[in-house]
Amino acid sequence: MALMSFEGEYLVDHSVLTTTLFNKIYGKPYAKILYNKLSAFTPNEEAIYRISKLACLLHDIGKALKGYQQPAKRLSFPFHEIPSAYIFFKIARPILPENEDLLLLYSNAILTHHQAMRNFDVIIYKRDEIISLLHGKLGLPKNSEEDLKELSLAIKRHTGFSIEAETLHDALETLDIGTLWNAIEHYVIKKYVERNLHRWVAITSVPIQLCDNLAASLLRPEGSPLTRRLAFESLRLLSSKTEIPAIISKIKI
Repeated sequence: MALMSFEGEYLVDHSVLTTTLFNKIYGKPYAKILYNKLSAFTPNEEAIYRISKLACLLHDIGKALKGYQQPAKRLSFPFHEIPSAYIFFKIARPILPENEDLLLLYSNAILTHHQAMRNFDVIIYKRDEIISLLHGKLGLPKNSEEDLKELSLAIKRHTGFSIEAETLHDALETLDIGTLWNAIEHYVIKKYVERNLHRWVAITSVPIQLCDNLAASLLRPEGSPLTRRLAFESLRLLSSKTEIPAIISKIKI
């Protein structure tokens, strides 16, 4: 593997572990609950389940851009969520054209999966600064083919969607800043607001944030002993979903 998501952490490993954790912690019961809330604009809970996992697999895909992978100094990924959200939407839309609202919802979940640091207001307020930064990140580094093949296989395995490595390659290689920003600002964000989808942002974004954080805590060599211990403890508690009600009942409020 060549593509990194952090110092000492491979992008494909992180993406797959995030998805595996999502499936373990949330899985089909989450899709059923979300379908009850969103049945007006999605055909079935299976679509939600598959799109949720695709969002987990692609939530950091923007990190694969050349400027992130080949920095002048240390690896750093500021605003990687912006190209990630766009590429997710671009790739998913032809597969599920009848699920546009759902795709917008998950595009925004990816866009805000670092909302503790950066939210919509920051993205709009720092527009020119972000455009300049992202302009220097475009392109795809050499030796990324095997990683994209691995990611393509993971997408097929976890979601059932057939998204070829060449499709991932082209989405990253041909990305230009004008198309990217127009799509984010005037389509993903604008339509998201117009269609009143903000009511559901937490229910779609928080699972990605949680599983992303757990995966990072487990994989990153620079993770603190405390965060790694908390991650392992979370997994232990989730080892059997039947144990959770018993655990909750013992908590004193």
